Amino acid sequence: MKTFIFIFMLVVSFSLSAQDCECVRAAVIGTKKGVAFSHNNIMRAMDNVTVKVGEPVLLTTKESRGKVSWYLYGDTTKIINLIVQPRVTTQYIVKSELTGCPDAIDSVTVFVDNSIGAGAEGKGVSIYPSPINNNFTVYSSIGNILQIKIYNLSGLLVMSCHYDGQLPEVALNVSNFPKGIYVLYVDLTDNKKQVKKIIKN
Repeated sequence: MKTFIFIFMLVVSFSLSAQDCECVRAAVIGTKKGVAFSHNNIMRAMDNVTVKVGEPVLLTTKESRGKVSWYLYGDTTKIINLIVQPRVTTQYIVKSELTGCPDAIDSVTVFVDNSIGAGAEGKGVSIYPSPINNNFTVYSSIGNILQIKIYNLSGLLVMSCHYDGQLPEVALNVSNFPKGIYVLYVDLTDNKKQVKKIIKN
């Protein structure tokens, strides 16, 4: 009996040391019956977005459990700078790596609308002053503002503001932001979206 218990403990110990996935670990020790092939790794990319030519987009994820890496579709070279400025519609692949789990993969497409390129200068969303200090204004000439989200370069959401869609202009205070570059997403009425890069002094 003692020999059986020792062998059982040895097998469990080996199984646990071989993988770090929490759900697999639970299945190995028998606390979650029927989930032996379930894994804890999750990846949910940002929504697809439409921008004008050369407009900056910060590649972000909605949910991930492991180490995140971004790639161009069909390319194995890792993307280091997560602010991209595609000139044509481009698909990006994002992968989450978690020890003991299969990789979780998702994709996002940045659609580039050439019809809102150089000929549309002066139309869209404006940020002033630029660079910004503590306070700045967001003005839209193509619709009223519904929501503004600001992300840092690590892809972390640092501010989210919701509006009733009655005004084309709002003022924001970012005095608590460290100096650096941020990406601002603006949702407008009529399902319009704009993306802007801002610099905080």
